[in-house]
Amino acid sequence: MKNKQVSQEIRYKIMSGEYPLHGTIPPERELTQIFGVSRVTIRSALQRLVEEGVLERNGRCGTVVKNIPLPERQKNSNQKKTILYVYFSSLADKRTEQSAKEGMTYLGVETFANSHGFSLMVQSEYNYLQNGIPAFVDGVIMGGKDLLEHLPEVRSKGIPVVALSLIPAAHVDMVCWDDFGAGSSAALRAAQLGHKNILLTVLRYDDEKYLQPSFRRRIAGFMDQAFESGLSVKKYVYTEEKLADPAALQKKLAGLREKSGCTLTVDCSGQNPAVFRGSPVISIGALLLTENPETDFFYCDQERIGYLAAKRLAAVMNNPGLERLRLLVPIKTKFVLSKLKKG
Repeated sequence: MKNKQVSQEIRYKIMSGEYPLHGTIPPERELTQIFGVSRVTIRSALQRLVEEGVLERNGRCGTVVKNIPLPERQKNSNQKKTILYVYFSSLADKRTEQSAKEGMTYLGVETFANSHGFSLMVQSEYNYLQNGIPAFVDGVIMGGKDLLEHLPEVRSKGIPVVALSLIPAAHVDMVCWDDFGAGSSAALRAAQLGHKNILLTVLRYDDEKYLQPSFRRRIAGFMDQAFESGLSVKKYVYTEEKLADPAALQKKLAGLREKSGCTLTVDCSGQNPAVFRGSPVISIGALLLTENPETDFFYCDQERIGYLAAKRLAAVMNNPGLERLRLLVPIKTKFVLSKLKKG
């Protein structure tokens, strides 16, 4: 990661509210750990922001956020339209950039905006709920939880909006991953590999009473195809607390597989397959480096989803009369598993 990228990330954290106005940002040593770069790169990135008037060095008090970075349209009068990106996290105290998935989606939005002459700003959930939509915003991309509660405000202002979630009751454009199709394809893959008894696992976050909607859609797709393929499925829900103790979780899963005769683990949460070591794994959700080589992946290109959402929003901003679009982005796959040996 170069100093320009680091300065962009810091600028993003300021705009999202993680580094508040007039507050201090983390010290250089901590920033090197956050971004995985040298102190020289950090210093260069900070100096860039100091020269822009965003940061101010204040001796022993640290580096202070002096100004909120201006949207690009205010720097360059040739850029006439601004896209607002908002993500409502279902996890307590989580900023947009702290989730890898939402971060990659934002990167896709940013790539489109930069290459097509749009300015882009981002709001944290807290900032959005406190301040609403800035007057100069021309279009909004929204993702995360409870969108049905927030979309009416945007629509009442006549502002074009694209949702990053599948919301059957909402009359807005949607660009999202085909979770149901991913689950269905994973079940079909399990059957093709010759597995009959499947351990289906899913993560429930500790501060939630329900499973993530995307996880539920993956489970529904898997169970639908599993029934058609004659598969026997044992479900297991694990929590973040259990995930924090991989050895204990592995022991628990091994016991479940042995008791139920399961020869394959299918995880609907996209967690690191190393957690499921001791069994072939089909992972639905993310393509990750793993210490478990026996893993097939069904994953989505979140950066592409962000890019396509921004592209659609731009089209609607230029032509408000377009018919509503529900775009389910196809899954990607990476297969390494071999067919189950009989006997």
